[in-house]
Amino acid sequence: MEVINKMVTILPNMQVLKVVEETKALRGKRPADEESENLNTLLHETAAYFKDTPASAQKDEHVIKLNQELQPYKLTIAETVQILNLRPSTAVEVQLVVEECEERIRTEEELEALVKESMRQDEAPFLDQWFMGFADSKVLTEGRREELFDDMNQNEEESRCFGSQKFVSTIHQCFNASEKQDIPEQALT
Repeated sequence: MEVINKMVTILPNMQVLKVVEETKALRGKRPADEESENLNTLLHETAAYFKDTPASAQKDEHVIKLNQELQPYKLTIAETVQILNLRPSTAVEVQLVVEECEERIRTEEELEALVKESMRQDEAPFLDQWFMGFADSKVLTEGRREELFDDMNQNEEESRCFGSQKFVSTIHQCFNASEKQDIPEQALT
């Protein structure tokens, strides 16, 4: 294989995952030699990594929509892709991604708006998949599991936002309770 143009574009994690899955499907169950075995391992490990990230739930529409919403900020392609991949949830994280942020994004309100734009994508499938794995563990009793999901459904907007303080707080409380095999009542309110 020969690399013809090594810097054509930067790809979002979502597109890398798509290419990896397509390559795995095309390769199928070919007889393994040492070289193809290494490639199969690389494809498997890469896909496994990206399936545990928001990239597994993102769609092309998300990329297009976020790109349109970030147009007023005049970000470079690299900055836009970093925002898509990293999903900054604080102003500090945005400042680390956007070069010369203080000069380009002048007010705190603009910076907060950019954070909200990056967090607004629909991540529900990713969160549902991640949380279901946790909820299926022995930590939650059947009744508590349903209470927690009912509470999350009532606060749908918060549960869709991975950076939501209440959602993250609930998850931390649940993980801390895993040692006791019970969930504190305040985690369900």
